[in-house]
Amino acid sequence: RDALGNTYTSNEINITKIDKEAPIVIRIEGNPEDWTKGNVTLTVNAEDTLSGLAAEAYSFDGGETWQTENTKTYTENTNGIVIKVKDALGNTYTSDEINITKIVLMGDVNGDKSIDFKDILQVNKHRLGTITLEEPYKTAGDVNEDGKVDFKDILQINKYRLGTISSF
Repeated sequence: RDALGNTYTSNEINITKIDKEAPIVIRIEGNPEDWTKGNVTLTVNAEDTLSGLAAEAYSFDGGETWQTENTKTYTENTNGIVIKVKDALGNTYTSDEINITKIVLMGDVNGDKSIDFKDILQVNKHRLGTITLEEPYKTAGDVNEDGKVDFKDILQINKYRLGTISSF
């Protein structure tokens, strides 16, 4: 008897079920709609009632690598994520492209993916009222998370830039 319940009886094979269907993905969740300061974890909820899911059923890179866990954590914005889920017989579900675009890099007030003196200048301009920081840069500038972008944040960004602190 195989995984689908097909039986073998004395030189006769009875095939009663054939699984040609991809797994069913109930939902993919975790991609935020609002700005977030932390990591983003995508979670895939899937099932396959015929042959069952494969031991390494989940891929978050279009099928290049496979894993047993149904989650993957992203630490930075990532475009072009293609999730695949396969069953025990190799039938595969493929998601539409997913783009994670709402992760804020704390301290990166000008959006250049680095934390440097230019960010300090932006916070100072905002503090003095010569510019107004909009989201997500306002969130990125509030490194001490007190709800204000001010001189205290400049000090923290500078400490980070100089290496005297390693995180915000």
